[in-house]
Amino acid sequence: MKAGGILYIGIDDDLTVYGVENPNEIQRQIADRIKNNIRGECLGLYDIVLEKRNAKIIVKIIISSGTEKPLPDEPEIRLPSFHHRTKI
Repeated sequence: MKAGGILYIGIDDDLTVYGVENPNEIQRQIADRIKNNIRGECLGLYDIVLEKRNAKIIVKIIISSGTEKPLPDEPEIRLPSFHHRTKI
């Protein structure tokens, strides 16, 4: 199955917008971690943008569908668990 999606950073589970501190730094760190820690071609499959909601800045990560499943660069790296939400 090919699927993409959108991740929001700075929005709580109850949809409260908290925003993020240092949004440009967070944007850079996310791009760096994707580039350096994910095996498989990710170039062009994601976009990281800053967005203003309720006068606060959030980070929006848009992920396109792809043919290759991304994996951590080192198999012993354990990725943290994430919540899956379908509505925003």
